[in-house]
Amino acid sequence: MKKVDVFEICMKLTGRLTQIPDSQKIFGSMIYHYAERNSDEQAAALVRKIRKGQLYCAISNMLPQGYMPMPQVDLTVVDTSSPDKIDLKTLHEEQKKRAYIQEKDLKEVMEYPKKIAELYPYVKVKELQQIHAVLDSHQYNLPGLDPNLYSVPEVQVVEVRKDDKDEKECNLCQFVFYMAIENGPEENELYKMLQEAKEEEGRFFLGPRTSQGMNTYVVERIEKKKEEKCMGKRYLNMGMLLPDRIDYDRSTLRLFTSERRPYNMSAGWEKSDDRMVISFIEAGSIIYPKIDIFHTGRSVASPFDARAIVFGNAFLYPLFNNEMEG
Repeated sequence: MKKVDVFEICMKLTGRLTQIPDSQKIFGSMIYHYAERNSDEQAAALVRKIRKGQLYCAISNMLPQGYMPMPQVDLTVVDTSSPDKIDLKTLHEEQKKRAYIQEKDLKEVMEYPKKIAELYPYVKVKELQQIHAVLDSHQYNLPGLDPNLYSVPEVQVVEVRKDDKDEKECNLCQFVFYMAIENGPEENELYKMLQEAKEEEGRFFLGPRTSQGMNTYVVERIEKKKEEKCMGKRYLNMGMLLPDRIDYDRSTLRLFTSERRPYNMSAGWEKSDDRMVISFIEAGSIIYPKIDIFHTGRSVASPFDARAIVFGNAFLYPLFNNEMEG
């Protein structure tokens, strides 16, 4: 059995947000920092070991501190003939609204999904459009030109609490992600990198428009979790998972499909027809491994860069075991 350590990395958002970083984006940023503090060759060797399955490393999406992704429980099993007169459509909307719930509420959601609407506090994600203006008259020294208006999509991560009958909302800026990694020199080097980033207040750029101060984070705390939290019989998926050996019949899955294109550091995303479509299992899915967590996810080589990978080793959080399962 491999010996794996789990780390909780607490981060602070230092500006506005256009998207919540997923496990792939976090992995990419960590490898960038790793290469800066070591070398490109060492970073390439680390990536290669992860792709080949020689080193277990799993990472979660960025999460609001103190919260977990809402489990994608099967609402069709809810008894609609009960005296509560549960409306499945309303229940589904309440589940969708609660993007994140507290860890203490996971068991209740799994065992009594009809109580989802009663769970407080929870976190929802608001999608916004921020209006910006470019003053072309200043840029081209041509007074009289009208401002060029454009919108930038943004999100707000909002905690919702209930006081008596009223809901109160509060924007959040404290986040965490989890990393499970096999013992060895690579773990030590990654931990050292994160610790140095914390001490130096180095910024992690985890999205577009970082030059405008958006999608930037700093490390505030790194905590090693207890080892017994690593193993279980079923898991809550916490990141973008490329499945390997999972029990599809027992798992409850939600897919996310994205289009991939070549990326050039100087020119950005290329507009060529050379592209691919890839599907991941989203956070919140319930996963039953066929073997164990070390064979549940995988990473694959990038079709556009021989040294890069599509990272698909999502962090899996062990759920309590149903007594009927033994």
